[in-house]
Amino acid sequence: MKTLYCILIIAVLLVAISIPLGIKLRNRYSAAEYKASKHTIIQPIISLSKAHAEAYWNALVTGSAKDWAKTEQAENKLNEYLADDETFRYLEKIYVAGEVDEYVDRRELEILYLTYKAHNGKKELIKETIALSASIEMKFNTFRTQWEGKNLTDNQVQAILETSTDSKVLEGVWKAQKAVGSVVAKDIIKLVKLRNQLASSLGYANYHTMSLTLREQSPDEVFELLDWVHQQTILNYMRSKKEIDSVLARRYNTTVLQLMPWHYQDLYFQKLPKLYNHSFDEYYRNTSLERITEEFYGSMNMPIDDVMRKSDLYSKPGKSQHALCMDIYGDIKVLCNNVNDEKWMGTMLHEFGHAAYGKYISQELPLLLRTPAHILTTEAVAVMFQRSSRNPNFIKHFFKLKDENITSIKREKALEKLVFTRWALVMYHFERLLYEDPDQDLDNLWWRLVEKYQMLKRPRNASDWAAKIHFPVTPCYYHNYLLGELFASQLNYYLVKKVMNETELLLPEYYGKKEVGEYLKKSLFEPGNLYKWDELIPVSYTHLRAHETPEHLVCRLLLEKKKKKKK
Repeated sequence: MKTLYCILIIAVLLVAISIPLGIKLRNRYSAAEYKASKHTIIQPIISLSKAHAEAYWNALVTGSAKDWAKTEQAENKLNEYLADDETFRYLEKIYVAGEVDEYVDRRELEILYLTYKAHNGKKELIKETIALSASIEMKFNTFRTQWEGKNLTDNQVQAILETSTDSKVLEGVWKAQKAVGSVVAKDIIKLVKLRNQLASSLGYANYHTMSLTLREQSPDEVFELLDWVHQQTILNYMRSKKEIDSVLARRYNTTVLQLMPWHYQDLYFQKLPKLYNHSFDEYYRNTSLERITEEFYGSMNMPIDDVMRKSDLYSKPGKSQHALCMDIYGDIKVLCNNVNDEKWMGTMLHEFGHAAYGKYISQELPLLLRTPAHILTTEAVAVMFQRSSRNPNFIKHFFKLKDENITSIKREKALEKLVFTRWALVMYHFERLLYEDPDQDLDNLWWRLVEKYQMLKRPRNASDWAAKIHFPVTPCYYHNYLLGELFASQLNYYLVKKVMNETELLLPEYYGKKEVGEYLKKSLFEPGNLYKWDELIPVSYTHLRAHETPEHLVCRLLLEKKKKKKK
């Protein structure tokens, strides 16, 4: 499972600003005028954003219609500021004039301008979009799979997919969980069209293009990079898929040609099936995932105990079944639905990786800059630490190691990255094409992409794509998980080779390495969003290089293509 990361601070999604009454728009503005007015402009965001974030957290935890209504109301109040065209034009004139040239003020203004621009649409259209999005999310969070007269949680569905060898049971449970897609599909298409209207009103081809651009990513460069990833991984994936299919065909007493998506032990084949006899779940059966997480981050001098105390970590009726980290101006907490197994151990390490990043951003920065440099940089940190849950060099600090086959563990880790990469390509291209033409046959589009990138057989199952919560809730985000995977591998390479002066790349030992925590805090966390992500990376990691072997996922510096273009 890939977790959702929600950071409810201005620089990512939510900004509410108000210019002082009586300001008249002019052709030029001085830096002094901006500095004198910016605090008055920014201060109203604090209470409104906090109110919205707290309402959203309560809605995620309780699932009650009352709390979702409060969330919608709070978001509407926040967006009333964003619909003020005079405010936007005031910021635009200051930004374009270029008079604010002191770097910190300039970066702060840039974040403010870009975020406000993203929300500068028609009030009624914004309000309708918010209402529909909240309605869809509530349906997702309160949905429970119905199978054989029982309501199943997502954890229970996953357990059946992983343990049952009865193909009829697997098919039934898999299809029952995907039923949520039919419930929300029409609403998601309507939501996509509303978002496209907003994007069009701001001069963008569609919402996908607008989202990437305003998050400081070039849509063309992202497309080019991910197409490169496809080309680099296709042959290795074809060979590996044969290996996976051979094992699964034996497990389910069928032929490779008869394997269907429900045979891959996951709702979307976004993670590797259990091919090897590694009993990682057994390590975590009778232990405290919270204790292990606290001890691990504490050992690197990045304690997160305070975040743990404020978090909501176990399943309850109505609660969102997913996982996320929420950061409200430094008030950080995590939502999980823990059971004692390896998957949720990895999820805890992932979400508290986000938490550590947010906690150690410098509090001396202006409020607007107290966010990660980009979604992909915080995802990289979370992903890098999440990988520890299957790492014997992590496990040995908490349990007596069994006789693990290190060679097969390394092979398994390489396959994990490969499987997720091919799945993420499906998500990226489907969403890109969804916003280009939401009226096309989306079921057919989905399965064409699944066949192309994952090489799975198409079943008769309507609206499978719509069962993925990311499309309505975290739009145009998923490709950052894959970019985060790439950056995580490179960051890991640098930490192992340059910070720890060690050699083991696939099974690194971070536990107890205070130098790792200090490096991350100083070089990646503390700068926050002071620099654009593509400025921060080469500044902090000038000699970062990819670890490339035929057996492993191909990784490399994300900016390599951009640098070549400049030559």
